[in-house]
Amino acid sequence: MAERVSADLVKLIISVLFKEDRYLKELEDILISHYGNIDLISQKYEFEKCNYYKKEMGSPLFRIFYSFENLINPADIVGIRCFTETVENIFKEGNKRHLNIDPGYIDYGKFVLASAKYGTQKIYLGKGVYADIILYFYKKKFMPLIWTFPDFKEDRYYEFFYKVRDIYKKQLKRFKLL
Repeated sequence: MAERVSADLVKLIISVLFKEDRYLKELEDILISHYGNIDLISQKYEFEKCNYYKKEMGSPLFRIFYSFENLINPADIVGIRCFTETVENIFKEGNKRHLNIDPGYIDYGKFVLASAKYGTQKIYLGKGVYADIILYFYKKKFMPLIWTFPDFKEDRYYEFFYKVRDIYKKQLKRFKLL
């Protein structure tokens, strides 16, 4: 019998901040072994809008996004966030991370990141994880919110998110959920 697909399924996206490309292949292997095939990888973007990670990780820093073929239940983001923190520690040397891994998801109307940091706009999900709506989709465009991180307020990531959203919509249509 085929697995029942819920309309509540979302598209897993993992954002990675890094200084050196040398860790990415091993990271991709770990992520694929846990979440299935990657269906889209963004270009490498320079991450220069925030100095928060500079002392720990150095500079220049870059951001890359991975989109996964398998859809997930949005409630799974808590476990995924806990797992990505464990993966960060695999690549850690002393107190310094080489990778900052933030999972999130796109659904039909928004992009959400899972965070371990409190914020007044964030919704607590459990196990120290908060949901942070970063972008919403309105009139065929992604739109930032007042609290959206500066690099997400620019449209440089939006082409990637539009492609992921299109893949997601096709998946929903295939499962007759849209």
